[in-house]
Amino acid sequence: MKIITSTLFAIFLLAAAGYGQEAGSNQVIGFGQPKNAPPGKQFLYVVDSTIGGFWRIDLADGTVFRICQSIGGNSYFDWDSKGNLYACGNRTSPDGKRTPFIQGLVNPTAIAIDSHDNLYFNEYQKHAGTYKLPLGKVTEDMLPITVIHTKDASGKVDITVPPEFKPAGLVTQMQMNVADAYSLTCDAWDNIYFTQNPEGPVWKYSPEGKVTKFGLGSSWARYACPAANGEFYHLGGDIIKGAANGQRIGWFSPSTDRNHSIAIDLDAQGNLYEAQPSHALDKPTQLDEQGTPVDLEHRGIIYKYTPDGRRSVLGYVGFKPWGIRVMPKNKYPTIKPAE
Repeated sequence: MKIITSTLFAIFLLAAAGYGQEAGSNQVIGFGQPKNAPPGKQFLYVVDSTIGGFWRIDLADGTVFRICQSIGGNSYFDWDSKGNLYACGNRTSPDGKRTPFIQGLVNPTAIAIDSHDNLYFNEYQKHAGTYKLPLGKVTEDMLPITVIHTKDASGKVDITVPPEFKPAGLVTQMQMNVADAYSLTCDAWDNIYFTQNPEGPVWKYSPEGKVTKFGLGSSWARYACPAANGEFYHLGGDIIKGAANGQRIGWFSPSTDRNHSIAIDLDAQGNLYEAQPSHALDKPTQLDEQGTPVDLEHRGIIYKYTPDGRRSVLGYVGFKPWGIRVMPKNKYPTIKPAE
């Protein structure tokens, strides 16, 4: 597959047209939750792992808006059916009120929420765990949910022992001792897919709680994204395409000039979006009052791939765009995956 649009050429065009640059610091009502978006309208939401900024990109015209300075997390995020935004241990209501939701997690990275408002989350560490929490059973007097880890004699967390959650009985442990737990994503049938880094496997959790090894992603599998026909895209150094049974089809795009890309997602037309940190991470840079690099070459890049693999730059966001989601969510796959 040939990438026909080079990064330098795209930078030249976008700089000339002003396309894909941040349009301002405008607050967006509801923290960007697009429940009332026009039919067919989709947005790409981005969170930065360094400065914590939160952005919305209009996929129709590439306009970039900063929604807020921070959502209280630096990795992945998702919304429930009521429009509450969850990021790491925080919940932000549609009117912008932030509430501590879970405290005591050891290096949480990924979350995902299915159509029944079940929240899946993980801890990223040597012997990480993944967990399920039905949000409908959580009342305000339970918050924040507390995670208690057993500690050894030196005071360090004993990561070989499952944590205790208070109040008890709310959280279901899906897996334990899965090294380097990473991303979580949900398909239209409420199957949850979970990537493990660096070994590369993709795990599948059915709505009934069945855990299976779905397939093998790319090396250093950081993200798995379900496509329309049950196929998958796996992101590591490369973007790999996989079949509905989890077996690898082949390269969708090699990692030629990538700099630790971390997240992907698809829009309703099958275009793939990839978040990549700045190419100039090791160079001094001037920051604006919100901590965003002034020069485009120091900003993170959001790439867009058409279904046939052609790449262009959608926009420049933050410094290290770590997590992205297309909203409203796609109803992928369009056929139910085989068990």
